[in-house]
Formats: sequence, C-alpha cells, structure tokens
Amino acid sequence: MSAIPLEDDRSAPLKEALAEKSAKERFSAETLRRDLAINDADLDTSMTEQAGLYGYYSALYAKAQYEADMAKNRAEIAKARAYKDVRSRLISKGAKFSEALLEAEVILHPDYQDASEMAAKYRMQAEMLRQGLEALKQRRDMLVQKGKSRLEELRGELFLKAPGSLEDKKALARSKLGRATQPDGE
Repeated sequence: MSAIPLEDDRSAPLKEALAEKSAKERFSAETLRRDLAINDADLDTSMTEQAGLYGYYSALYAKAQYEADMAKNRAEIAKARAYKDVRSRLISKGAKFSEALLEAEVILHPDYQDASEMAAKYRMQAEMLRQGLEALKQRRDMLVQKGKSRLEELRGELFLKAPGSLEDKKALARSKLGRATQPDGE
C-alpha cells in the first residue's frame, strides 16, 4: 500500500491550491499600513480597535501559516512524483544515471518547480503577516505611551486650572504680603 495516492491527474493538489482563496487575497500591505496608522486626534478609537486588529491579523497569520505548510507538503509530494517519473523515464530508455543527474532532472521538472514556487509565495505571505503582528505589538506600545502622555497633559491642565493652582497661590501670597506691609491702624 502506497503512502502517496497515485492519481492520473498529477497536478490535482496544485489545482486545489490555486482554487482556494489564499491569505494573499485577504491581505495587502496597504491595508495593514492603514490599520497600523494612529490618529492622534482620536486615540480612544485607536485604542479600542487595537485588540480587534490583533485578533484579525492573528487569524490571517494562522491561515497563511497553514497554507504555507500545506504548500510545502504539496511541493514534497510533487518532488516525490517527479523522482518517480524521471527515474522510470530514464530506466525505460535504458540510460545509466547518477543520483546527481536524477536530482537535477527532478529540480527541472515543471510540476516540482510550480509547487516549489507556490510554497515560496505562501511562505512569503505568512512572513509578511508575522511581521504585521510585530508591527501591531509596536502600535500597542505606542498607544500605551501616547495614552500616558495624554494623561500627564490632562493632569497638568487640571493642576493649573484647579483651585489652589499656582496662580491662586501667587495671588494669595501677594495679598498676605500686602497686609503685612500695611500698618495695623489703617
């Protein structure tokens, strides 16, 4: 019993891969760039959206990683089929061949090349999404920092506007000084 199903249509796994809606179709660098932008005028919305964006891009990354793993498996299957095909072709011709020649022929096999190219594209997509998740972590850190800065600014404004502020203390000191310099009889 063979571990690899032998099908007449050897490109079926590749066709299935092309038919699936890939992460590439759901993700673009431009969309990520827009999602990473922080609107300083509306920090609350940016903070509120952060968790949802991270969850969304985490799901996209998981799907892209799965697709990359499946594409790698399809490339390995295509390589095994190419070995079988090339070896049987060379044997049927009665040609003598070395493992190096066999390896070179397999690498040049169109099905293996297509599957390898597809696997590389899926790996690239998964890596882009992984980097996008890193950027979202940095965005989170920036939002925290901007939130702290905004809070400090608000505290400063409240200190200056609150009763007992610096201006009130200066006025109180002036009035005390004014009374102290005036004689008691006046």
